[in-house]
Amino acid sequence: RLPEDHDNAKYLANELKKIEGVHLMSEPEISMVFFRLDSDETKFMSLCKEAGILINPSDRGIYRAVTHVGVEKEDLDVLISCIRQAL
Repeated sequence: RLPEDHDNAKYLANELKKIEGVHLMSEPEISMVFFRLDSDETKFMSLCKEAGILINPSDRGIYRAVTHVGVEKEDLDVLISCIRQAL
């Protein structure tokens, strides 16, 4: 499953690079994607919660998305949609 998680992290990072207002901190080397958003954290967190996406509040403005068992590509698309709506 680990290769699939890494592929999902790369997919998420590549999609985030296409969105103005998203700042990818680095290319994922493992199943974690770190990014900043040019948006209000409260709005973003609310959108994620409503969509059923579990993500912790940012740490000094940096969010961490983790791909693991139970996280499918469709879930990443929902997260991407939340990010677009927040911006």
